[in-house]
Order: sequence, then C-alpha cells, then structure tokens
Amino acid sequence: MNTPIPRVGVVGLGRFGAAIAERLAHEGALAAVCDLDPERRARFTEVPAFADLLDLLAADVVQAIVLATPAATHAAMARAVLDADQDLWVEPPLALDAADADALTRQAAARRRVLMVDGGDGPALAALLRARDEGTLGPLHLVEARRADFGPFHPDEPVYTALLPDLHALVRLMGEPPTRLRAIGASVVQTEAPDHVTVHAHFGGGARAVLTASRIAPTPERRLTALGPDGMAVLEAGTLTLFHHRVTWQDGLPRAEAGEAQSIPVADGLSAAVERFLAAIAAGETALPDAAEASATLRLFEAIGRSLDADRDVPAQPPPAPAAAPAAAPPAEPDAVFVHPTAVVDGPVELGPGTRVWHFSKLLGPLRIGARCSLGQNVVVERHVTIGDNVKIQNNVSVYSGVVLEDDVFCGPSMVFTNVGTPRSHYPRRGEYAVTRVERGASIGANATVVCGHTLGRYCFVGAGAVVTKDVPPYALVFGNPARVRGWTCYCGLRLDLGVDAAGEQQATCAGCARRYTRVGHVVEAIDEGAT
Repeated sequence: MNTPIPRVGVVGLGRFGAAIAERLAHEGALAAVCDLDPERRARFTEVPAFADLLDLLAADVVQAIVLATPAATHAAMARAVLDADQDLWVEPPLALDAADADALTRQAAARRRVLMVDGGDGPALAALLRARDEGTLGPLHLVEARRADFGPFHPDEPVYTALLPDLHALVRLMGEPPTRLRAIGASVVQTEAPDHVTVHAHFGGGARAVLTASRIAPTPERRLTALGPDGMAVLEAGTLTLFHHRVTWQDGLPRAEAGEAQSIPVADGLSAAVERFLAAIAAGETALPDAAEASATLRLFEAIGRSLDADRDVPAQPPPAPAAAPAAAPPAEPDAVFVHPTAVVDGPVELGPGTRVWHFSKLLGPLRIGARCSLGQNVVVERHVTIGDNVKIQNNVSVYSGVVLEDDVFCGPSMVFTNVGTPRSHYPRRGEYAVTRVERGASIGANATVVCGHTLGRYCFVGAGAVVTKDVPPYALVFGNPARVRGWTCYCGLRLDLGVDAAGEQQATCAGCARRYTRVGHVVEAIDEGAT
C-alpha cells in the first residue's frame, strides 16, 4: 500500500521559504502557503494562500508546517503550530532563547510531533565531518566563519543570529563546545545594537574559532573555513573544497607550499532536508536530534549576548544555577491563602480566601485581589489594580495600574497589558494611565498584547500573540495583528457556528454545553436566561 504524501504548508516565503515551497510542490506535498506579502503569495497559485498563520491552522488543510519567518517570531509561532497538533520544521534558529527552545522540545515530545530544525546545510556539513574523520585535515586548530551582507536590518533580531548555523557546525567539528568566548561589536547604522560582531571562541585543547556576522558588508559572504595540520577546507555556497597546502621549514623559517584544490560533491541540502522531513512525518518519527542540538547552540548564542553586554570574556556555558530552596507547599485547606516564600508583598495587600501567589511574584499595595485567584510565577501586580474572584494569571504577566480584571478572567503566559498609549522614557506620564477593563469570563492567550484604554467584553477569547487595539465585543474570538473578529465563543470556551459579517443575523447552539445564542451583526447574546 502506498504511503499518503504529507500535506505541508509553508509560512514565510522569503528566499528560504520560497525555495522549500518549490521543492515541496515538486514532491506533490505543498498544500498551502502563508505570507503577509500578497506578491509573494501570488507566486503560488496552485494551493490556498493565507496572510495569517492562525487562519491557515484554522482552515485544516495541512498536517505539517515549515516555518521560515523572521527569527524573533519563531518561538510564538512554533508554539501555536504544536498546539494545533501539527508536525513542524523550523528554519534555524528554533528560538532566540534556549529556555524557549527547551520548552518547544518538551511540547513536541509530549504531543508526539516531528520537530525538525534544518537550514539545508546538513549534507555539506556531513561531507566536512567526513574529511575531518578520514584524516584529510588532521585535528582542527582553527575554524573561521563569516556571514555578511549589506542589510537587511532587523531591529528585534541581533546581527549574530546569522551565526547560529556556524555555531552548530563549530560544536560538531570540534566535538565539544568552547570553554569561553569574547564578542566585539560595532554599531554603525543601528546605534542601539551592533551591526557587525566578531566572536573569538577558545577550546580546551588550545583550538580557536573566529566567527563574524555583519550587516554592513559591501558584498554577500557565506563561508566556513577549517584548518588542520594536514589540510584546509572551505565550505561555501553548498560546495566543499579541500586544499592540500602544507608548511615546510627552511633555515628555521616557515615556508608556504600551495597544493592542489579538490572539490567534493555535495548533495543539494534543501532537497535532502525536504526528503528527511517528509520521511519523518510519514514514519511518525518524533525523536529527531535537531531540537536538542538547537538548544545547545542557543546557549552559545546567549553567551555572545552576555559577552557584548559585559564587554569581556565570558564562559561559553551558563554558570550552574544555585540550589533552590525547598518549595513551600500550599495549605490543604481550600480557603487558606498561600503566598510562596519567594514572592514579595509590598504595602497593604488584601487577598481573598483560597487565593494563591507563586514563585517570585510581586504585589504592590494598596491592592485587593479576590477569592480563589491564582497568580503564577513572576507575576507583578501594581497599585490600585482591581482583580475579581477566580482570576487566573499565568507566568510572566505584569498587571499595571489602570487595569480592571473582573471575575473568572484568564490571562495567558507572558501576555502584556499597557497603561499609556504614547510611552516615552524621557517624558513620564504618571497620572495619565488609561483604564483597560477585562469583563467577566474573558480569556487572553499567551503572548497577546492589550493596548490600554479598551474593553474586552464578557467571555471573549483573545488568541495567542494577538495585538488588541480596539474594544472586543462580548463572546468574540479575535486574533492577529491587529486583532480582528474571526468568530464567536461560548461561555464554556468552544467556538460557535456563527459568522462575522456585520449585517448578518443567526442563531447557534454550542456543541459542548448546548447553550443557545443569537447574533445580530457583531452583537452576540445568550438566549437562555441565566445561561451565563
């Protein structure tokens, strides 16, 4: 019996994404494309095209996603793909933070999904590793890598992000990570961040590596050079060239003797990566080593940032975390208040029965928090915030002055409230905070941003990563940037079979709890008295 060809969508149609989409189309596996740019989408007329990842996932036309968007978007988008139970291939890097990469690895394993991180350099790197192992080069003394171009300038993406493939190759070539490194940056165009970074890495056996990333180079360069006592190798444009140069000594002085150059055939990296991804999907393979290797590489990436910030040598691996104190257990009584010993309560704070405040959170009084609330790790609640009963605030959320959370509100991890519409560091606007009201039963997804001065209607649902820039109607399902009404949700959270046209009139019954609703334009109300 023939194995069905997987249905794959490509998100991001830049140079890498477009090339992958063309190869998938050749294999008959391309089922959809997604990009903000309509001109890029128009290149692929044979498959459905979307401008928004969440729209693509909701359409249920693919079973796997290739993510080739800017690196800063990878963590949030990869999380959304895995949440939708899709297999995933991410153009490196998997994330810009090793903790995010670790979390995605765990998420993929828990959902038994393929998670592949591949930039198409696998066959070329494999050929270079064979040359090292076969003794053509000898033990490597120096690796030099350079990734340079004139632009593009990404303000939210460090220039040394381009070095992630080379950091991965460096560890594979040396057989171990460096012990320490020093990064030196130059800011020419973007004064707030370097446009040009050079990294000097030191290994335990005395080997060295020099890596350079630049957005201010006159011509594009993508080259990795490996030097050993018996030869040299250059990896450039998917081609591996071995140079059999040698050094002889005459009268106590070194003398360079050029040898022949030998080109090593290398398979097309992107085609090989496509084949590997499709095979992994077909086999239901989830134990790819890519994600774990991506996490290790990101720890070197983070060390470069630490070195730039400190302007000195730093250890290439993060220092071990101090031993944690035994975590205090919450009391067994359901109405007892629990505040973890690491949390800080500053000023008069009233906590309702059964409310629990977890690790490293901070509460600034005067403040009242209702009954049966749960505040996750690293939550900050400022003065004069109003929080009702049974509110759940997940990790890494700050609730600023001017925010009102009514009963039964859910705030997802790392979502953001603002309290000033025109913030300036040099022009304080304390006292001008706008009120943001989140009405009863509303849910806000992870990494969403709620711009101040708006009301989120009762039982609305804000999707992960959305940017809310205007009022959200009750029961509305919104997502995107800016967030738009994409549907309607029941009191219980399930999606209702209701349209979003401004002039329509409909009724619907929830498939889960059987509550009934009526819609007139963008006004949805419960029919059953007391249903909500």
